[in-house]
Amino acid sequence: MKLFKPLWTVTILTGFAFSLQGDVIVPVTVDGLAMPWQWVNGGLNTNFHFGSQDGLGPAVLDASSGISFGSGGMLTITYMSGLTGAFPGDPPVVNGIGYGPNAPSPFVFDASDSPGNSGHFFASLYMGPYPIYLNALVATFADSTGSIVGTPFAVNNGPVTIAIPVGATRLQFGVNDDIFADNSGSLNLQVSGPAEAIPEPSFTLPLACLAGFVVFARRRFAPRR
Repeated sequence: MKLFKPLWTVTILTGFAFSLQGDVIVPVTVDGLAMPWQWVNGGLNTNFHFGSQDGLGPAVLDASSGISFGSGGMLTITYMSGLTGAFPGDPPVVNGIGYGPNAPSPFVFDASDSPGNSGHFFASLYMGPYPIYLNALVATFADSTGSIVGTPFAVNNGPVTIAIPVGATRLQFGVNDDIFADNSGSLNLQVSGPAEAIPEPSFTLPLACLAGFVVFARRRFAPRR
């Protein structure tokens, strides 16, 4: 009688289940020099040109923050604190809504804006709701290249709740101005939104594979009658 001494090599496949956690709250700091988006003639955001492009790039929030950027998800943006200055030598006196910590700026902008001292329009030309003030906190959704998705919008001192448009992978923040190099200060805000799906180990698939091996082994090595 021939005896079989099987050698078992079992490969366990790891499956993953995805669970959604509660909303994530992420702090964001926006420098007073930050432009809400960048543009290049004949290239990036060429239809959204504004200002002299002499500032910093926007403050960017994306999925690396833990917030999901799935289309249709809702994000809430809230101005928390901070001041900026809009003119050379000015101390920071501008909060999220405009010039002055408690009062709107005397510099108000809407879709009928004229170019500023830079010879270019303000970012507020492409957004709403109006009125939007000088150095107000503004934002736009964009894709991974920084190309605008949807319509830029004013946050002011918030809170603002807005849906993530299809194709957006990030949210960009800046201030409403046309000359940025002489700005000062910064604004602090927070963004809350749905959490990214977190992969969790699932033993359903490995157990199913192991059960299949057991059934196979019992049939293969069952004694013959």
